[in-house]
Formats: sequence, structure tokens, C-alpha cells
Amino acid sequence: MTLTEPTRWQTLDGAPATFSGPLIGRTPAPDAPTLTQHEAVRDALAELEVPVVLDVDFGHQQPMMPLVLGASTRVLVDGADQRIVQDLTRSATSPD
Repeated sequence: MTLTEPTRWQTLDGAPATFSGPLIGRTPAPDAPTLTQHEAVRDALAELEVPVVLDVDFGHQQPMMPLVLGASTRVLVDGADQRIVQDLTRSATSPD
């Protein structure tokens, strides 16, 4: 999937009920002459109408914080208070 396909994000199974917004990691890619990396992401995801968090410390740039795919995750971004908390406990409805 590319960032130029934002409507596909809304059609993922269960996404509307559980998807609050994307986290976008930092990139080493340079800005284009007429568009910054941040502007490109904002333009591509604007129709989602959800918060977009940019420059998160995960992915392929240091410090590469690992996030567990599918884990219940809460994100707080409020000025200097920025946290990502994942619940890695197995729920009562999880298969063994």
C-alpha cells in the first residue's frame, strides 16, 4: 500500500471500529522541491479525517522502537507529553 491510497485504509476488515489514526515513522528521504515529507503525508491522508502522528520513533530509523502488530495500543500526543502504550496481555476472548 502506498500513501496515495488512503481510502483503502478505511476498507480494511474492522478498521472503522478500531482504527483511530495512523502513526508515521521518520524518514531519511529528502523533501521534494515543491512538497515536504510532512505535506505529502498530510495531503495523502487528509480524507481519512483522523489524527495523523508524524515522526514517530519506530520503523527503519533510530531508535527503532518496536511495536507489536495487533496489540491494543494507546497513543498520547499532548505537547511535550508523548507516549505509546501497548497492552500485551492476552484477553479473555483470545484463542489459546
